Amino acid sequence: MANINLYQSSEDEELKNKIFVLGGSFFWSGGVLLLVLAAFVGLKFFSTSLEHDNTSLAGQISKENSNFGGSDLNRVVDFKARMDESVKNISQKYLSENLFGSIEGDVVKGINLVSLDFQLSEGGQKSVSMEMIGLDYNSIAKQILSFKQNESLSEVVVGDMARSEEGIEFVITANLN
Repeated sequence: MANINLYQSSEDEELKNKIFVLGGSFFWSGGVLLLVLAAFVGLKFFSTSLEHDNTSLAGQISKENSNFGGSDLNRVVDFKARMDESVKNISQKYLSENLFGSIEGDVVKGINLVSLDFQLSEGGQKSVSMEMIGLDYNSIAKQILSFKQNESLSEVVVGDMARSEEGIEFVITANLN
């Protein structure tokens, strides 16, 4: 009879066990659950608010885009093209006074410069074409020699040459260094 258990539980201990089941861990779990649900509801409300704002902004953007067109759009495109060209010209930084000063110093007596055309190729090579009038072939030869000796000009080539009432018209093209 050594293995017989004569212990009987009382009603107080059963009540204690029921209260212990409903103790601290139950309330902590419930509190965390309520907190997560509150965060979910808050985020859901915030998300719908952001979606509403997004659709209203999309409507305003489409309204403004429909109003923006025609001459306004052409002016913006034209302004952008001009700005791009200006930025490209500024980045090349070739001063026209350097070009004119170099050519002016090498024009010999008896030669008149009629027109000057500056060209910039896609590769960045700068060239100049000059239409000139000379009184005689001797002054034209001196002019060509003067341009060939100029360090800022290279590949000096004489183009068309013809007699006119003013004298002998000729064209010189050269690359700029």
